[in-house]
Amino acid sequence: MKKLFKTISIILLTLFVSGLLILFFSPTPELLSDVNFSKAVYDDQHQLLRMTLSKDEKFRLYTPLSKISKELVEATLLQEDQYFYSHYGVNPIALGKALWQTYGVKTRRVGASTISMQLARIRFGINSRQVSGKLWQILRAIQIEMHYSKKQILEAYLNLAPYGGNIEGVGAASLVYFNKSVDRISLPEALTLSIIPQNPGKRTPQNHNLKHIRNHLFARWLVKHPEDGNKKVMFDLPLVMHTLKDLPFKVPHFTQQVLHDASITKQSIDTSLDSRTQIIVERITKHYLARKKMVGVFNAAVLLVDTRDLSVKAQMGSADFFNKQISGQINGIETKRSPGSTLKPFIYGLALDQGLIHPNTVLKDVPHSFNGYNPENFDYEFMGPIKAKDALVLSRNI
Repeated sequence: MKKLFKTISIILLTLFVSGLLILFFSPTPELLSDVNFSKAVYDDQHQLLRMTLSKDEKFRLYTPLSKISKELVEATLLQEDQYFYSHYGVNPIALGKALWQTYGVKTRRVGASTISMQLARIRFGINSRQVSGKLWQILRAIQIEMHYSKKQILEAYLNLAPYGGNIEGVGAASLVYFNKSVDRISLPEALTLSIIPQNPGKRTPQNHNLKHIRNHLFARWLVKHPEDGNKKVMFDLPLVMHTLKDLPFKVPHFTQQVLHDASITKQSIDTSLDSRTQIIVERITKHYLARKKMVGVFNAAVLLVDTRDLSVKAQMGSADFFNKQISGQINGIETKRSPGSTLKPFIYGLALDQGLIHPNTVLKDVPHSFNGYNPENFDYEFMGPIKAKDALVLSRNI
């Protein structure tokens, strides 16, 4: 029996070492370079206007490690892999303990996957519930450690870890759940995010135990950071989290233009749009249309530009993006149409240059007919005799 056990052990060790050698001399595995990410558009105060789905229908926003809250990074290591900087992809003590509890005494399964192992499972689609899958996961984790630094591995994990539903990575999770960039979150928010990947299907905003689990991690955090004891009151407050249905979808025509601009290759895009001004423009336009509804005006497009640098401060492509009756998804700013009254200053200017009129020339604002065409003014009324300067200011057509 001992001889058989020894033979099996030698075979397994030989296979393991052979696998390592094959993986070592195999091409370097990709971590993030071939992953498709979402794009996020922000206003001039870095408030989110819109975040797109990736090509594989995920909310996954690339975030460099340097832009991730240090508290979130540390909390994630405390929760998932305390010895991350001490092992080479596998924690043999934790793995041995998990094997013993699973196959020896057959108690509740205990997780032993390091961050490197979790990254291998996520990145290469490994089914780690099977023994063969677990062995492959271990080999892949060691391969990743052979080719990448701890910083690169941690960055990849934090950009790919599951945070519930189709939300992946801390960048997207922070925006969805807290409407904040991940470098601006508080300690309670950082600890909340750090506990989700362990059970993303259940640790959702609707889970009433989420706060309790988070506070349990905070107790462990205080062992390392007793100076944060004065923040306990923050952890006693209600845990407020948003969901995907709360994700902003603002200024849709403007963000579409930005996202379709081939010259913009960044995934996080800061724009010149002023959200406060945008709200005012939308309010004014809404009130204007309410007044003009009786004369058949139901739609409008507005573009507000800072003439000093030609930056866009506010934009409405239509009165209501989701209103099919006015074809709201058509961007009136980009639609070709008659220039209308835009030409009037140029026509008056030409008439002045040619000496045909001067500012006080009296014109006749009365009904005319041109071969069956009967032009009208915007108010459907005529003012009679009117000075040229007043006719231009009042935008009379005749």
